[in-house]
Amino acid sequence: MRLNSPRTGHLLAAAALAASTLLAAPALAQPGPCAQWLIAAPANAPSPRSAHGMAYDAGRNVVVLFGGIGPTGPVGDTWEYDGSTWVLRATSGPPARPGHAMVYDSARALTVVLATPAQDDVPAQTWEWNGVTWTFQNIASPPGRHSHAMAFDSVRNRVVLFGGALQTEGFVLDGSTWEYDGVTWTLVTTTNAPTPRWGHVMTFDSARGVTVLYGGADANGESGETWEYNGIDWTLRAGPGSGPGAFAFSAMAFDSVAGVSVLHNGRPEPDGGAGSTWAWNGATWSRYSLPDFMGNRSGFAMTYDPDRARTVLFGGNVFAGEDIIQEGDTWELRTPGPTITQQPAHATANEGGFVSFTVSVADAGANLSFQWRHEGVPLSDGGAIFGATTSALTINPVSASHAGTYDVVVTDDCGQRISDEAVLTVGGEDCPADFNGDGLVTTSDISSFLGAWFSDLANGTTVADFNSDGLVTTSDISSFLGAWFGDLAGGC
Repeated sequence: MRLNSPRTGHLLAAAALAASTLLAAPALAQPGPCAQWLIAAPANAPSPRSAHGMAYDAGRNVVVLFGGIGPTGPVGDTWEYDGSTWVLRATSGPPARPGHAMVYDSARALTVVLATPAQDDVPAQTWEWNGVTWTFQNIASPPGRHSHAMAFDSVRNRVVLFGGALQTEGFVLDGSTWEYDGVTWTLVTTTNAPTPRWGHVMTFDSARGVTVLYGGADANGESGETWEYNGIDWTLRAGPGSGPGAFAFSAMAFDSVAGVSVLHNGRPEPDGGAGSTWAWNGATWSRYSLPDFMGNRSGFAMTYDPDRARTVLFGGNVFAGEDIIQEGDTWELRTPGPTITQQPAHATANEGGFVSFTVSVADAGANLSFQWRHEGVPLSDGGAIFGATTSALTINPVSASHAGTYDVVVTDDCGQRISDEAVLTVGGEDCPADFNGDGLVTTSDISSFLGAWFSDLANGTTVADFNSDGLVTTSDISSFLGAWFGDLAGGC
């Protein structure tokens, strides 16, 4: 259908800017082997819209969506998505307005929106969502604007705002940097900064502690620049032609599992591709090899769900010739590499005892492999080490030299992930029958020992070789039980 919307200030100019460069979608390329955009099929969903905002509420594990503009005009409803379905949570709150900016403040467990009523020369409004209600913050906010961008700096606990089109009588682009600490908005003076622009995108790279800004449009047209802000100054990291190209009104989110900022350009590429998805690692842009099933679109919103390791995209305008079709579809991006769903846990064991570290993965491709490391050094089976290249590492018997950090490198044909580090603390050899390494000698140690003993008989391993004679026999049971009763008598 052709979208006929009421006047919405400068946002009509934004749609014209996007439409002016859109082309009909060419034939789709063959899918890449790993990364995939998959369309979701939730039972409920927001109405079709564009220029809305989305953020991931990590405290409640839901994607929050607010506002935008639909076929009949601006909308002001709030929806949440848990990976299965969308739920309408509120129909009132911030001004029903497209082109606002929205982030999740993880320090205060609140979603923050900066939006401006549809009038000229009025200040922006700051609103906060706690999962139940919206609260208007009656504070001095930056001048009214739209098509600006925000990110939450989780290192300094600040919302960072840059740019946008000021809501004035004329068309004025802004190039200022603001920060919000949950109490006050502060105008920040920097030595360097991007040019005034609108339609740019920002996200916070929590692995490197910087806000990443890409693209937008300034007085000279669309930009292909990549900037980073460290809380003190802006640095130009990549110029035009070094990556995705010059685009405005895209979307970007930080993939904390892969450690990259993921950008989706929903518009035609100079090489004829129907949009593209890119990853920024802090040094270079890399293009994911995958088709774009979503068509040539603009005005969509995107955020990252770390609980499910998915980048979530909703809605936007799909351009087909002179027609603008507003979508209400939900897409999810699975990026290359296995997803670690259970991290290894810290452990404590006594010398002569037994300890295991385990990891679980999902979304694994072909040729899945594991490599455990101690203090960053790859381990191999032998001596007290068992399962160095499996999902479960066992150390038996534990000695003082085994203390330190352990992690595992998980690899498949699509990529590589490194687990969190787990720390092994080793105590003295006071309680040798503490077989499960929990610092106590109880009947659970007998169960752990017998489980390992029967497993050794079935698999030919020697985890339960308690008397260290190189064999697993009934004499190990006798030795273990003798030590167990001795530990109890000794006060373990």
